[in-house]
Amino acid sequence: MSEAYASIAAKARLEALKLVYSEFDLKPEHAQGEPLSLEIGTHWVEQEHRADEGAVVGVCEWLFRGTRDNEAREAMFVVKARYLVHYSRVDADEGAAIAFLTDVGRMAVYPYFRAHVAMVTGAGGLVLPPLPTINIGTFQKRNQLGGRVGARQEQPAKEGDAGA
Repeated sequence: MSEAYASIAAKARLEALKLVYSEFDLKPEHAQGEPLSLEIGTHWVEQEHRADEGAVVGVCEWLFRGTRDNEAREAMFVVKARYLVHYSRVDADEGAAIAFLTDVGRMAVYPYFRAHVAMVTGAGGLVLPPLPTINIGTFQKRNQLGGRVGARQEQPAKEGDAGA
């Protein structure tokens, strides 16, 4: 961790974390209990260092989807949400400010996205395992290409299903 990054981490204050966009799409033909591959990913839609204000602001998008395990990998449901994240007291160069927002802002947003997924999928009648918890090491290792985190997992078979 650079000295500038550490300075931001010690002083920065989260001013805003707001849901600014949400989308939920559930295919009517999805049969409850059908095995799906679950994928979660994130990326930053916007990031801006406002040096004159001592702030860093961005919009972080999270995506969670369930796809059929066939060649088409057809999405049976998709949950997408964007969150505005604003930190003040960020007196550092642009590189350190954006690095801080990228790492810490994404971690700040995730619990809200996790709760949002539980709410909308539950309202849609989907029975899914809870989204996994995350840590910063997950993103430092996996978030190298295109901003996607490949946390794929299979839905557990239900009692009475073939193979359970």
